[in-house]
Amino acid sequence: MAICGFGLADAGAGASHAIASAPDDAAGGVVLIGAAGSYDEQRAPVASALVAGRAELHGISAGGRSPSEMGFALSDAAGLDLRGHPDGGTLLSVARSSADADEAARRASATGAVAEEMEAYAVAVAARLHGMPLTVVRGISNAAGEHDHGRWRLSEALRAARELLREIER
Repeated sequence: MAICGFGLADAGAGASHAIASAPDDAAGGVVLIGAAGSYDEQRAPVASALVAGRAELHGISAGGRSPSEMGFALSDAAGLDLRGHPDGGTLLSVARSSADADEAARRASATGAVAEEMEAYAVAVAARLHGMPLTVVRGISNAAGEHDHGRWRLSEALRAARELLREIER
């Protein structure tokens, strides 16, 4: 087990280092566990957990155009498939969380993602570079765009994520 870091850059670099440093008997795959904000509280209720099927990158752009739209090789529009459950939905990996409910709704509408978080896409890139499958388990701590931490249910969300991880490891 290793802490990969917070945010896209830390998580990608930290995961790559952890994977490269792991003993050979840890070759079964990588698991990322943490919290996310829900875009769709029907599919991803606060205080629940999910196993994501896909991670997409959002918010790295120039003038509103993504790297792939500018002709760079980064396949941000396609996203990365994860070892998980397609019905778990897509996570939107962001450099900056939604400022409010309106921005969260626009992101959800534009992408079809079920929740936003800050690490899955970067960890998926690191895992892919090392030839490792990735499972992402996210506890849903809040509605995306909600910044009043007093309304978050982080402890319950992380407990749900731990319980879900135990279930899928059986």
